[in-house]
Amino acid sequence: MKLRGDYSTDKLAIVANQVWDATPAEVRKAWERHGGDDTVTVVNHGKLEGANHRGVPHAYVLDHNGNRIWNGNPHPRADKKEMLEVIKKAVEALPDKA
Repeated sequence: MKLRGDYSTDKLAIVANQVWDATPAEVRKAWERHGGDDTVTVVNHGKLEGANHRGVPHAYVLDHNGNRIWNGNPHPRADKKEMLEVIKKAVEALPDKA
């Protein structure tokens, strides 16, 4: 996953919010079957506050305080470039560790 290569786990958390009638374990198996790794957390639809969106693909970007700062279609032919720019700015705005 390119985002994981660009940003370490202490800079970016990636959560998959599955929207079909599958368990997180089933979604995890499908994710791994398609080349995904363990850097993505899978939650059931509705467990991600405010993420009750049925159109797929759909992505949300939250800042380090948990505020939604972007949402849209992450597909390359849609809003992916905008999403990546928002992620870059959010990572750059992270407070320094004490």
